[in-house]
Amino acid sequence: MKTNSVLFFASLLIMFLMTGNSGDNINPQNDSGLFQSAEYNLIISRTANNTWRIVNPLDSTTSNISVKAGDTVNWTSDSTNAFFLFSEGKIFGKASYKLSKGGTLSLVVNESAPIGSFTYAVFCTADSQFVTPDSPPRMIILNN
Repeated sequence: MKTNSVLFFASLLIMFLMTGNSGDNINPQNDSGLFQSAEYNLIISRTANNTWRIVNPLDSTTSNISVKAGDTVNWTSDSTNAFFLFSEGKIFGKASYKLSKGGTLSLVVNESAPIGSFTYAVFCTADSQFVTPDSPPRMIILNN
């Protein structure tokens, strides 16, 4: 049974990597002309129907966020270990990260992060499930 779970997880990762970048390019103008870094806090949380989702405390309707180079994204999880897989490794410097139960994963968007809309996956080990909805979640890298 464990072999089937590993094979299922591996096949999902392969499918995820093959879909990668949506190709959407976003180039908004910065009105102030000044660059200020921001910090975003996201929470991995189990829902009432025993699924996992990423909760944005500022907008609970979506787990998608828009960031710029230099911004910090913090993910926290009190109930599960989680593995992150980003379709574009240049966003944070590598494509995969681990978040331990009870910890915080803090990543800074690289100056060389490509502009566009990119998917990422989060696998929660407590129930061997990916987060939902907005699955895979999306990170939108904006122009400074």
